[in-house]
Amino acid sequence: IRDYRGFPVIAAAYRLDDCENVFFAEAEALRKGLELAKSLDIEDLYIEGDSTEVINRVKGAIHVKNPSKDAKIGVIKQELEQSFNFRKIELVNRDANKVADALGNIASHGKSWIPKGGRIWNKQDFPGSFPDRVLSCVKEDIDGTNLSLMWRSVRMMRAPGRPGVVIPINVFAKNPMLYFQNLRASRPIEEIF
Repeated sequence: IRDYRGFPVIAAAYRLDDCENVFFAEAEALRKGLELAKSLDIEDLYIEGDSTEVINRVKGAIHVKNPSKDAKIGVIKQELEQSFNFRKIELVNRDANKVADALGNIASHGKSWIPKGGRIWNKQDFPGSFPDRVLSCVKEDIDGTNLSLMWRSVRMMRAPGRPGVVIPINVFAKNPMLYFQNLRASRPIEEIF
């Protein structure tokens, strides 16, 4: 989980010894991420993931029935609806999800040093005890060579004068006058941010 600038807030690697396949491992990783976000009282989430099936099932874009997958996704959807005010979930390619991939590799290959309950790194641990391969992926994202971040917890607000649109609070707060000038000029929100 990262803040709007891409800096880690918390990271985790869990041993998933009983996952039947990649779908369940990816879904469990998303569920664990939501659990961590909730524990930090994060209310607004922008989620990116590279598992096409997990992301599309959460978004409701896959309607093929599969009782075990539907049950797993149902838990995730319920958590999203009950615990978070704003949530957006997007599918990204694997290159845009290198930090999550690095943490997953640590969990699957580091079973000897990842405890059964998982290993959690807090922002106070950054960069100190973060694994090198995770640090290099975070640095790549922050330096701008990979702008798509896995998780960004961003304080959001409803965009004044734009029904149904939400924007980052900090971006609006920097220059509200410019925001309203752009609104009066009917510039699309995508051009502003």
